[in-house]
This record gives sequence, structure tokens and C-alpha cells, in this order.
Amino acid sequence: MSVSTLASNGYTTIFHPDNEGVTVHDKDSFKLTLQSPPVLQGCRNAAGLWTVPTTDEAAVSASLDIDEAAMNVYELPSTKEAVRFLHAALGFPTKATLLTAAKNGNLITFPGMTPENISKHFPESDETQKGHMRQSRQGVRSTKVPDEDAMLGVKPTPGVKHKDVYLRVFDATKKSMYTDQSGPFPIKSRRKHQYIMIAVELDGNYIDAEPLKTRKAKDLTEAYQQIYKRWKATGVVCPNWHVLDNEAPEEFKQAIRENNCRVELTPADMHRSAKQRKRQKSW
Repeated sequence: MSVSTLASNGYTTIFHPDNEGVTVHDKDSFKLTLQSPPVLQGCRNAAGLWTVPTTDEAAVSASLDIDEAAMNVYELPSTKEAVRFLHAALGFPTKATLLTAAKNGNLITFPGMTPENISKHFPESDETQKGHMRQSRQGVRSTKVPDEDAMLGVKPTPGVKHKDVYLRVFDATKKSMYTDQSGPFPIKSRRKHQYIMIAVELDGNYIDAEPLKTRKAKDLTEAYQQIYKRWKATGVVCPNWHVLDNEAPEEFKQAIRENNCRVELTPADMHRSAKQRKRQKSW
């Protein structure tokens, strides 16, 4: 007899300890009273199978006001795999960042993400390294040998310095903001979000984020409008210059222009500027 079939038809099956057997009850024929929390608790997935967590749930402090909690990690064979999965779900942060978050109590709703487990099972992933590389410009130092024939015998002479003064002009009216999107997270959220738009405002050194369902023009525009609305409501953050990916859709750029912001695109194959990259790594 299949327990799944009984459950699908509204019956409750109770397996008694030792040799006391098993009983099947109609849902309206009994009342279950618990004297203590269950030792294990799982759920039934779409395939009809019962799943239970393989790692102990971290206790949540009663003094913390938490409205949301991360879903439990099911069907993972070991703590090492649980740490690997949650590390990817958090955006592949560095080991130092993850340890700091765990020690400060920011990961108490993530099962198995203790400082001890992170130190022991932290995965050295390529995504972490690529996300923290600093892209340098090409052609800064030329390795070409000068063509003496083309110079017609003219040898360049080094200039003589005469108390030179160097100036750099800053545009005080330029209030810049940067936006970029993360790659897809391995699992969608309950609200079907799988990406994150990260926004950086330079003058106030402020970092904000908004979840995305897809990277299509409609979702990008709606996420940007939510961020801009929050910033404008403060009365302090009012950017007028927006730097974004050179592959941004036209609908997204038009929404930026309608907010009286000038659009600046990053160079090709350079999706993040140096200033934005440093702040996104600390997000």
C-alpha cells in the first residue's frame, strides 16, 4: 500500500514505534496534539516524494525581528555541498566576507552556514575570482619597436621641466549613479526572482538593489524606477548622470532620460567601471 496514495486521498498515516504497527486515519477522525517540536520536518515535492533537510536548522534568536527566512536546503548529500550551494546563492562572496557575515549573525537563517563550516568547506570557485578581478586598459605600455626609418632620423629629445603645474577639472554639477545586473541565481525565489539590479550612487557612497525576474527591458525598467523612486523620496539622492552597461535596451535608456538623467554607456567588453566594481564587491 502506498503512503503517497493515502495522503493524496486525505488520509493521515501514523507509524508507531517498535512493533506497535501503523494506523491510517481519516482527517476528521482525530486531533494531533504535540508536547514538543518535531525532531524532523519535511515536505512533499512535485514528484510526490517526501523530503527532509539533511542539515540541522540554525536556531533563530527570539530577540531578532525577522519576517523572512531562507528556504531549507534539501536533498544535498553533505554539509560541504550545502555550503557550496548557499555560497553560490549569495553571489559567490569571498571567504572573509562570508565569515564576517556569519560571525555577525547575518546568516542565522541559512542552515549549516556557521563560521566553523565556512572555514572548513569554503569552495574556491572561479566565479569568486572573476568577480573580484580588476580589468586594466589595453595599450598602456607599448611593446612595439620604434621604426627608425619612419622617423627620418629625428630622435625625440626628452622635455625639460620648468616648474610645470598640472590641473584637473571636476564637474561639481555631475551627480553620477551606476547600475549593473548580476548573473542568474541557481534557484528562483518564491516570487520568481532570479537576478538582482545593483545601483551605486557615488556622492553619498550609497548602494541599493532591486530583485529582477528576468533581464528583459520591462523588468529592468521597473527595477530602475523602484530604485529611483526610493532615492528621490529621500530628497538627498538626486542623480543626473547614469552610467550603465553598453548592452542596455532602448526602453531602459529612455526611462532614464525621462527622469532628466544623462545616459553614459561603458566601453565595449567592459561591463563595470572601476568605481562601480569596488562598491559592488562590498555590497
